[in-house]
Amino acid sequence: MRWHSVKDFNDVCFDEIGNKTQILDDFYKVGFRLNDLSRVLSMTGNNATSILRNFHKSCFNKENYLNHFLAEEELFTPKNLSKILYGVGINIYPIFEKLHDICFDKAGNKISFEQSF
Repeated sequence: MRWHSVKDFNDVCFDEIGNKTQILDDFYKVGFRLNDLSRVLSMTGNNATSILRNFHKSCFNKENYLNHFLAEEELFTPKNLSKILYGVGINIYPIFEKLHDICFDKAGNKISFEQSF
């Protein structure tokens, strides 16, 4: 990461006096920790700042995508989600949204994958 990229990333996470920004605070409130976020942001390189912003928008949008996952706490915890999304790089938010659409209907109900033979 280049120096300006590191500063930009710091600025998206912390204010001038070192307090968490709304973006970082929102993730912390639902249980994400720095290790989880760093796992999600792996392979994003110099794009980490914009990827974190867009991932935040995707998670905390009006459709409540992240809440649908977290409501299924036996399957999806922040730690588990970060493991699932590890290494997808700059495509994190479109993949997160596609994963949501595979796992949940439009109302946020978990889709059953039971096979009947």
